[in-house]
Amino acid sequence: MKIIWLKTGPLHPLDTGGKIRTCNMLRELKKRHEITFLALCPPGQSEATLKSASEYSHEQIWIPWTEAPKRSARFFFELLGNLFSSLPYVIAKYRSEGMWVRLKELDVSGKYDLIICDFLTPAINLGGAGELKTPVLLFEHNVESQIWERLAGTAAGLKKIYFTQQWRRLQKFEETACAQANGVVAVSEEDASMLRKMFGLKNVLGAVPTGVDVEYFSGVRLSPVAATWRGGEVSVNFDASGV
Repeated sequence: MKIIWLKTGPLHPLDTGGKIRTCNMLRELKKRHEITFLALCPPGQSEATLKSASEYSHEQIWIPWTEAPKRSARFFFELLGNLFSSLPYVIAKYRSEGMWVRLKELDVSGKYDLIICDFLTPAINLGGAGELKTPVLLFEHNVESQIWERLAGTAAGLKKIYFTQQWRRLQKFEETACAQANGVVAVSEEDASMLRKMFGLKNVLGAVPTGVDVEYFSGVRLSPVAATWRGGEVSVNFDASGV
């Protein structure tokens, strides 16, 4: 298959669980499918970072994008403007006309079999219902609105008011984005079930759980080096060799 993989930034450095998961998944997909990695690209990315994308994709298309630095004048101006938006800030800040234009060009070419939107955030650049001819698969790493619901539930004062507003907006956006996709995949059966229950979705295809590269760890040999007796239990420490 020829796949467009939509992302909000380069994967390297692999410093988050989401990046590690996506990178390893793409490495495996690349063995059997042709991957075009279409992503936003913040300024200051090293040549090595951008070149490393060839590990997990055949083609890379970088869309220049700048995020407002936290606590900067621009950041607070965007937060203020977002008070009058129907979108949550965590989604609105990733809107990119450049990404939408490039995605539309790839779509109308008719060369691609599938668009995979990795995480909810890039979905802001998928356009409205029916605007793309290529089928879209939304890969939900979390039920994002649930996270914001928890934040709102534990906050107090003005933070509670703000988080509650953001949560409700995110919930509406997540429901719409999921419903407009041709298919939705979660990372656990629990999340898949929650998406079906919360939004009444019929297009949740299931879950792709996080795996482990067993071949990478096949050379590890564990040897006991110390044993201690504590409260009626034996605690054994191991030395991992051969890594």
